[in-house]
Amino acid sequence: MNNQPNTSFFSMIDFMEEEKNWMVNNKISLTKTLSLNGETDTLYIDQPNFASELDVFIKSDINRPSLSDKYSVDSIFSSGKLYKITYTAKDEKVNTRKLSIQFDSQNKVGLIDIRLFNGSPITKNVQHLIYRPKAGYVIKDEQYFMGNKDEIMVEGSFKQKRR
Repeated sequence: MNNQPNTSFFSMIDFMEEEKNWMVNNKISLTKTLSLNGETDTLYIDQPNFASELDVFIKSDINRPSLSDKYSVDSIFSSGKLYKITYTAKDEKVNTRKLSIQFDSQNKVGLIDIRLFNGSPITKNVQHLIYRPKAGYVIKDEQYFMGNKDEIMVEGSFKQKRR
């Protein structure tokens, strides 16, 4: 009899570490567009700190033994290959409510879609994260505080420097 947990989830930490290494090794730059309630600003970052850029994705990782019974897992196959896997929270106490990973025809991650929620009686924070490997990310953050809503959107586009 083995004592291994019977569920092993997609490791966001390992995946983002591989992405970070690819970005550093390929000298990837970042164009970042920030918008707050419609006001927009764009930044070009030549040498981004990808550890901090990808931190929100890393923090949404659910691949921990303590969470093994907190999610239902749904897999979709297409032509016999895993096309999409979705983890949906069964427990409202967890911040990561939904995590979907879509795979391409080479069985590589093509898209990650994450829904986060945390709140208290006074504030509520809903985040929608989308990550496209080697391309970029979108973070949509809706913050509710005493009847007011702020919408923050961050879009990052990765660009490989010409050698």
